[in-house]
Amino acid sequence: MSRASGMVRTAQALTAAMLVAAPLLGQSSARQAVDTVTITERVLVAGDATPADAKRQAIEKALGEAVRRLSGVRVQATQLGVDEDRDGRVRDSFLSVVQLDAAGRATDYRILDERFVSERHAKLGTQLYFELRALVTVAAERGAVDPAFAVAVTLNDALFFDSGGSVEGNDELIATITSTEPASLTVFGISGDSAQVLLPNALMPAHRTTAGRSMELPSREWRDRGVHFRAALGPQEKARRELLMVVATRSPVVFPVPSSPADPAAAPSFSLMAIQRWLVTIPLDQRAVAFAAYEVRRK
Repeated sequence: MSRASGMVRTAQALTAAMLVAAPLLGQSSARQAVDTVTITERVLVAGDATPADAKRQAIEKALGEAVRRLSGVRVQATQLGVDEDRDGRVRDSFLSVVQLDAAGRATDYRILDERFVSERHAKLGTQLYFELRALVTVAAERGAVDPAFAVAVTLNDALFFDSGGSVEGNDELIATITSTEPASLTVFGISGDSAQVLLPNALMPAHRTTAGRSMELPSREWRDRGVHFRAALGPQEKARRELLMVVATRSPVVFPVPSSPADPAAAPSFSLMAIQRWLVTIPLDQRAVAFAAYEVRRK
């Protein structure tokens, strides 16, 4: 990823032991209504689904069910798709993002038990399920959503290729962001169960948008300086689904990024729960969130 590779490289999926992040330093939950509940979920492992896919689905279902039980609201799940027309066939790849209702947000979880269960059905035969039991923490949201405050993000494509050679030869990702009101931006790159902060960073400091005016990330000025967000896969990866998440806030709200002792300029990875814990400290009328899904493939 050119000169900014340490900052903008999207993190690999965390191992199961790393899925639960420690509470962020400097954040207080004294004013936040928090509760916990134990949830058991079972997901069928069928078709092209891998055990890892089943586990992720079970975790998402557990988080959603915890919010429904503790907040008494319906949880909606948004699936963001990438369509590819290849050899005359359209293939849909989905990255599911749990969108929790305004009443609450899952901010942490701990897997208490997990196992594969095999059951035989008279008509379907033997079916394999992934079952987990998790302790989920839910924090209540504050305030009410302001429908006049919104942010949108689009990408220059939905499918990006890693050429397999130098990073400079890989496809470049450019985001276009528009906010209905002046706002400070925080942009996350999400892959699997981990995330990195793409903006602000060491080269591109905090940025405020102008109401109704689109901005590119990286901007033309920064691209001319050699700063690019380029698609990149790990040595053993053939494809990966990723997500760009944009959070606009009416006033600057700094996301407390943990520093890397080995390389302070590098962008450390953290779990999605860290983003959840940060978001829930910002009143609903003070923030707006947008997503853009895409896929990276080996050429």
